[in-house]
Amino acid sequence: MNPITMRLAADKYIRLALEEDINSEDVTTNAVMPDYKKGEVYLIAKEDGIIAGLPVFERVFHLLDENTMVAFLAADGPEQSIYSNNAQQGTSGRERTANHPMQDDFESEGTANRLVQNDAEAKDTSNYPIQDGTESKSTVNRPAKDDTESKSNANHPVQDGDAVKKGQVLAVITGDVRVLLSGERTALNYLQRMSGIATYTHQVAELLKGSKTKLLDTRKTTPCMRIFEKYAVCVGGGHNHRYNLSNGVLLKDNHIDAAGGVKEAIQAAKDYAPFVRKIEVETENLAMVKEAVEAGADIIMLDNMTPEVMAEALRIRDVRAETECDVNVTKENIETITSLGVDYISSGALTHSSPILDISLKHLHVL
Repeated sequence: MNPITMRLAADKYIRLALEEDINSEDVTTNAVMPDYKKGEVYLIAKEDGIIAGLPVFERVFHLLDENTMVAFLAADGPEQSIYSNNAQQGTSGRERTANHPMQDDFESEGTANRLVQNDAEAKDTSNYPIQDGTESKSTVNRPAKDDTESKSNANHPVQDGDAVKKGQVLAVITGDVRVLLSGERTALNYLQRMSGIATYTHQVAELLKGSKTKLLDTRKTTPCMRIFEKYAVCVGGGHNHRYNLSNGVLLKDNHIDAAGGVKEAIQAAKDYAPFVRKIEVETENLAMVKEAVEAGADIIMLDNMTPEVMAEALRIRDVRAETECDVNVTKENIETITSLGVDYISSGALTHSSPILDISLKHLHVL
């Protein structure tokens, strides 16, 4: 997540999280550390996984004190900042953030988000421009790397999308001891949650490897955490569905009932929504699929259908609409699903059921 997006869209949520945890003062920290002392603490992975949210982790400490230094480490090698391979002791957080190589265009609806990284040293970066409609490949620097790529980049500072190992020291955080203590829980909450989502998404995306089917998230996100959780999905190798209700038309069962039918709902959406918005329709049976296709839906969601019914639905839609199925992907059903040729699989579990990745701040000491 680049600093422009961070300041425009993420800072307000990070501030709220900090205010929730420190609504007046940190009583414990102020008791044991009443005055300024410089210290450092180590960020350590306690289990294997895909890391996501390092810039957010760093931002928490910079909002408390911009002079806090977060030096991200290589798997094998000396300390390095995530923003510069030439980071030196004493470089302020503000200076490193200002020199971050990425920039983007950001829109509140998320319909034109674009991330571009120009860092000459980050040659393995893939850019994901967001698209209006079902497949919104937004807000990610690059997907999780496989083991071979991770080994080849062992001397680069850890960054989002890297596979990390249990016991790996990820960063050294240096600054006011009071800031290190007060920001610890909020910073770790973001990093653990986002890394857990990226790790689980990566595991599911690996099951789809080699097929044309793409993995999507949903809007089933934690309140006030959507920008972070959808970012983590992309880091793990998944793709974003619509970011919010303003980002696309998705006619679900209650919308269809309110409009009086599938055909009526689609026509109402065509009359009202801007022409650049794709129209997706949730269908529960073959009659609804046929009606949606004939009415000109762009995307047909196949909801709770057996593989046999989905196969017939795909025959009905021919090539006139893309297809999405809402299903829990497992090793047991993945071959059946991908062999049908559906375009997208959406999974709410990516964001609502991913376990956290265990990461800790340890060995704080005064310098």
